[in-house]
Amino acid sequence: MMDTFYPVDLHFHTHYSDGWCSPEAMLRFAAANGVRTVAITDHDNYNAYTAALPLARELGLRLIPGIEFTTHWPGPTPHCPPGEAEIDLLGYGFDPENETFRAFARRGQADLAERIAACCRALNDLGCPITPADMAVQNPHAPGLSQLVRAMLHLGLAPTWDAGVDLMRSGWDQVPPPAASLSAAIEQIHRAGGAAVLAHPAIIAINGIDTWITADDLALLVDAGLDGIEIFHHRLNAEARAYFTALARRFNLLITGGSDEHGRESRGGQFPYLGRQPVTEELAEALLARCAFKS
Repeated sequence: MMDTFYPVDLHFHTHYSDGWCSPEAMLRFAAANGVRTVAITDHDNYNAYTAALPLARELGLRLIPGIEFTTHWPGPTPHCPPGEAEIDLLGYGFDPENETFRAFARRGQADLAERIAACCRALNDLGCPITPADMAVQNPHAPGLSQLVRAMLHLGLAPTWDAGVDLMRSGWDQVPPPAASLSAAIEQIHRAGGAAVLAHPAIIAINGIDTWITADDLALLVDAGLDGIEIFHHRLNAEARAYFTALARRFNLLITGGSDEHGRESRGGQFPYLGRQPVTEELAEALLARCAFKS
């Protein structure tokens, strides 16, 4: 891994969702390596923002309110029927005190917890005796799929991390899609003064097939109010970045990026991705220009 760090990271996860580490540990690492503007984007909650804000101020970091909503595809296109693709939506710069937004996030977190419980039930039917309580031993702060795999390893139900992921997916494939549509999440982000960004677009599985979304697909999201696309992500290669950058320019969308760091130590250091994407302060300022949040 190169030693280059960039000043902005707008996408990473803590133990308040499926990350492995505390927000404090991640913010201290960021500050020590020259990252100055960050957004914690835990799944369907922003508890880490509240917990980490005093430390961010102490460290001189600009901490932007962030979240990653788990949603379903909002409507039909020639490429995808409604509801048949799970799609992650990043929200930035919203008012964290907005009670309607808080309630929407709470429903999303409850839905995610129920879907993970359903995955456990499906795994039980497949002969893998795992429960949400087993997952809570690994991380009492929030349910997440990484906690599920960690519990499998702890209980000896899978011999390796990759084997655990494959087993988890056999149960996850039987779980219904998220309750919230992407268009509903965009609306809630906007009502709370934030900006909505499509996360890691190259890994969205449309209609069960790993293929990139088209301009027609994206037009549906733009019509729903999408503000931007995450271009700088370690799972977008040069070809994918060029493709989605062209789409962003075509639809006049913001470009953002982040590490999607989860803090798993076996990947070559505790935070091998954090701060490694070439995201500039100029990109962050363009994003915040669309938001009510003022640092």
